[in-house]
Amino acid sequence: MYLVKQTTEKNLYEEIERTLQTRNKLGLKDFMLKKLGAIFQSDYSEIFSKIIEETATEKDNEATEESRFLFFIRHTLLDFVAMFKYLTPKYEWIEKDVESIKKLNELLVLRLSDACELLMVKVSGPPHKSTRRHTVGDAKKLLMMAVCSLCRVLASNLNCPIKDAKKVRTYSIQAIGNRITLFAISLAAKKKYLAIELASCVVPFSYEAITCYTRIFNFFAIIRNEFIEQEKLQRKIRSFIPSADNTEDLREWLHLSDDNLTPVADNDMDELFL
Repeated sequence: MYLVKQTTEKNLYEEIERTLQTRNKLGLKDFMLKKLGAIFQSDYSEIFSKIIEETATEKDNEATEESRFLFFIRHTLLDFVAMFKYLTPKYEWIEKDVESIKKLNELLVLRLSDACELLMVKVSGPPHKSTRRHTVGDAKKLLMMAVCSLCRVLASNLNCPIKDAKKVRTYSIQAIGNRITLFAISLAAKKKYLAIELASCVVPFSYEAITCYTRIFNFFAIIRNEFIEQEKLQRKIRSFIPSADNTEDLREWLHLSDDNLTPVADNDMDELFL
């Protein structure tokens, strides 16, 4: 942040600082945290029944956001526990041996209303011995694609106020080893974009690490909450009618880099990726 402060205008730096305070925020509601706590404190012999008990809803056919998320928690934990109760888990990185699988380590999430790309998922390596070049190259690719998606979303609403345009976000998820990280990209200033980490969690590979799922579920709760807020913002932007007070032109703020995504040299790689 010191470098950002020294190279950024005061108003923009203060705005970036406020945005950074939203990192790793709590996405789960208190009652869900209590339910997860009760599940993880139960004995191994009774955890199946405890999962079903704590994730039950008053009405089985109730289609609310909370009931759907409880359904997601239930089946995720049941599958994870069953893996250790009835099977001998074995993890292999299939990309290294199967050429046809290599294209399946990406996921693209589109908004149904306009087919805009909202989120891209990229797996950058196995849980053991991931390569630096692959990791950094994927991070660069994700950032560039997120900026392109953001420009496309904003280009559909060029008359919207700048203050609303700066709230529009696109998202990326990168998996490095056993850690997955969610970051958001938004418009920070004229021809400048801000990428910020929203959440990060570790995927467990042993039953003893089952409590890691608290942060995993919080990770997905943050994604859900972000999508809901973005949809509210899109409804506001679509209904906006320009007036004489709207003097700033969004076209002057958008910019696509000329970077051709060339491979990153070893000397340019950040030591944090070691």
